[in-house]
Amino acid sequence: MEEVLENTTAAKTKYIYIRAIARVVEWLYANTEEDRRQSLFASAFREPGTTNGESIAV
Repeated sequence: MEEVLENTTAAKTKYIYIRAIARVVEWLYANTEEDRRQSLFASAFREPGTTNGESIAV
């Protein structure tokens, strides 16, 4: 996503990309079984270089 934002100069175009990504995430969340959501989404929003809160080599 960073590459898209860096290569795009128009604010409206950036908004379109971000909105599309948000819709995909929203759809994925709505269509994922509840017991799988935690592992799917929690890992997606962890700090890079960590797993289960512990530091790992990158």
